[in-house]
Amino acid sequence: MNGPASTRPPGGWKIPGRYLLGALLLLVVVDLAFTSVHVVESSEQGLVLRFGQHVRMCGPGMQLVLPWPVETLRKCETTQVRSMPVGFTLIDEQRGIPPSPEELQWLTGDTNIVEMKTEIQYLVGDPYRYLFRVAEVDEGDHPRFALRKVAEAVLTDLVACMEVDDVLGAGKVRIQEAARPRIQDLVDELELGLQIVSVNILDCSPPLAVKSAFNDVSSARADRERLMAEAEGFSMDLLPRARARADWIRSEAEIARGEKTSHALGRARTFRQLVEGAAGHREITMRRLWLEKVEQILSRGRVVVYPREDGHRFRLTEVK
Repeated sequence: MNGPASTRPPGGWKIPGRYLLGALLLLVVVDLAFTSVHVVESSEQGLVLRFGQHVRMCGPGMQLVLPWPVETLRKCETTQVRSMPVGFTLIDEQRGIPPSPEELQWLTGDTNIVEMKTEIQYLVGDPYRYLFRVAEVDEGDHPRFALRKVAEAVLTDLVACMEVDDVLGAGKVRIQEAARPRIQDLVDELELGLQIVSVNILDCSPPLAVKSAFNDVSSARADRERLMAEAEGFSMDLLPRARARADWIRSEAEIARGEKTSHALGRARTFRQLVEGAAGHREITMRRLWLEKVEQILSRGRVVVYPREDGHRFRLTEVK
């Protein structure tokens, strides 16, 4: 049984050569447009790879490279400050999942345990090293994984050299200041291509099981500091007043000494004058002394005046 006759003309369809050439040129133009022309943003740097090997770097702006697969261009953000959590993960933090004890807990120099969360802020300083100098690992972003391990090693060493009270108190600032240059040195040694901006301790506290005991110790320490501050304030208030009173007493004593000395010198001078005068007029001096003594005695007695037979008018009847 014969089927319907074919509608294709004998010899098949033929495409003119000029259409094939035009299509080929169009593909070349599209390839050049999508693989040869690139725009590098102001916050990025470009790395040109020729057959997979790095050949040069290019800055922001429009860049031309050889078409794929000869050359390719990879872009890297170099001005954005990125964060690497140490002691927790951002995804688990957002989901409310607590970190594991191995991530969160750190051993201090006096064999105590603290729970510490730290954030490392960094920039990409060398795009070539950041993209090509560190081997890929199972965790994905290889430079970030290496940075996390470097930060953990440095923080472990620093915390292990300090006591728990120091870590929970003012020692956090020293850890942050000492950790940044040490992490940067290890990052440069490993050629990660990163620039460490800052190391920030977000939270540092004792484990939950002993947190109440630590809080009691902290409260007692705060009370001690408060009492010491109050005592210092009391001493700062009392000592100046005591010194002022001592100065006043000293000045009053100086004044009294001057007055007594001047008075004594005056009396001594008067006595010397009397002695000198008595030496020259002995009879007059003796009579004057007798009269003064009689005057002193009579001033203390009751005197009754009445006439007497012997001619005297005065008679002393009582002396007190």
